[in-house]
Amino acid sequence: MKTTYTFITILALSFIGCSNDDDVIIENKPPTSFTVTTEVINNDVTISWTEATDPEGEQVTYEIILNSESISTNEENTSYQIDDLSYETSYQGSIIAKDTDGLTTISGFTFSIGEKNNTPPTIELLGIDNGEVIQQFTNITLTWKGMDQENDPLRYIVRFGKNPESLGTLAVDYTEENYTIDYLTTGETYYWQISAFDSQMRSSSEIRGFKVYEKVFEGDYEIKNLQEMEAFANAGYTQVTGNFSLIDYADPNSEGLQSLNKINGNLIIQGTNLSDLEGFKNVEIMQGNLDIRNNDFIGNLEGLRRIKKISKGLFILRNPLLINLTGIENIDFTMDGYVSIIENDSLSDISILEKIRVINGFFWVASNISLTSIILPNLEEVNGNIFDEVFHSIGLLIRGNFNLESIQLPALIKASRAEIIYNPLTTEINMDTITTIENELSISRNRNLITINGFQNLVGNSESFFLEISENRELEHIVFPSINSADKILIAQNNKLTTIQLNGLKNVSTGFDILNNEILEDYCSLASYASIALAEQKEITTEGNLYNPTTEMISTREGCRL
Repeated sequence: MKTTYTFITILALSFIGCSNDDDVIIENKPPTSFTVTTEVINNDVTISWTEATDPEGEQVTYEIILNSESISTNEENTSYQIDDLSYETSYQGSIIAKDTDGLTTISGFTFSIGEKNNTPPTIELLGIDNGEVIQQFTNITLTWKGMDQENDPLRYIVRFGKNPESLGTLAVDYTEENYTIDYLTTGETYYWQISAFDSQMRSSSEIRGFKVYEKVFEGDYEIKNLQEMEAFANAGYTQVTGNFSLIDYADPNSEGLQSLNKINGNLIIQGTNLSDLEGFKNVEIMQGNLDIRNNDFIGNLEGLRRIKKISKGLFILRNPLLINLTGIENIDFTMDGYVSIIENDSLSDISILEKIRVINGFFWVASNISLTSIILPNLEEVNGNIFDEVFHSIGLLIRGNFNLESIQLPALIKASRAEIIYNPLTTEINMDTITTIENELSISRNRNLITINGFQNLVGNSESFFLEISENRELEHIVFPSINSADKILIAQNNKLTTIQLNGLKNVSTGFDILNNEILEDYCSLASYASIALAEQKEITTEGNLYNPTTEMISTREGCRL
């Protein structure tokens, strides 16, 4: 190590006989001055400086100070890069050159980071080529690559649909560079586009289109055994133009049907050993009836969850282990055919049908011994029609559901016919908005029925309307104030009936019988009609009631009650 001043003293030893003092002083200097420059690119800076040399030839190292903070020491290079600085910010600093004795020379610098210089991201679509026909209709994966010059994190919007002019949105604020669509319709062409955005700008890719393959079987297709199931699976049909039937099929597995997407006719599942319907999980389009009957082991309908519309009828009959109708909840609001839910011993819930608004056929719920309620808040019309000589024009039929307690049809306005018969535990019927029943209204043999709500606005039809209220042992009041005409009226064997309100009645064409209502003694609401009946030579027949007045007696206020 050198010192600031060096004394060289030549001592003459005493035996030389002489002496001389002569001092030489050598000064240690700091590194030479140097120049600092800065280069800013976006929010990165490179600080460069000319070399500082030491007069004594010692090594020089550098310390970098930025905004009063030492960010690097003992640097030997003459440049230093700092990345990811803050935009719209001014900086100042210095470079300190230092020799090995600690002597220093300082040179300062300043620079500023301006506004962020952002460029829009770019997107490259990968995977499915434009115009390609893909050989699958499930688990289709769209892939792409997003790039950003500033390396900003990217988020994506995935758009998809059948019309390139109006694509729907599948995902927003999406961070992955792939998106899997679990299901598409065979034979259709689809289009897709990806938009990418960084913190400031957005850009969109081209629109690509592709077609989903289709393999069609012309006519009806029926499977009865495992060999026929395997043949269907090997063929890979996606569409059957006629009916598709699985009848008396003994194997519990239906996975060989998973290529099936469209059925132009009926889907019939009858007498099988299936425990579920997962083999039908890709069926989306049906143009006929859905008929599921006599299957001893089916416990649910969840395999039918993709069906969006049943164009004709729904028949669920004699499936003893079926608990609910979950799986057909996506059916359309209007059924053009019949709905028949009959003899499903374990069925306790049909609320899945609550979306249905109109049934252009009959609606039967019968002999489901575990069903406790029928609540269809949106059903507005049941338009039955004549389909054979036995069950003529039956619209709504609720019959023989031994544990059914409540019937709630609050939106029902119109029914061609309504029969609520032999539901022994039913205590309440609610049809608040009903105005039209074209043929028959029969409420009979509901031995625990206490209350009939609604019907205040029901108007009968003199040519065909038949009103029957019979064998409801707990029913106390019959209130139909707006019925003005009927073909026939029968009120019989209602053991606790005390009140009949038919105040608006003007005409009964064929017969009006009030029979065997044990405690009925008041007919005064019929006084006005009784006067009309006398003039038209018609009778109100009263027999077996607590009080049985003649038509003439009813027409007078004095004789209308006991």
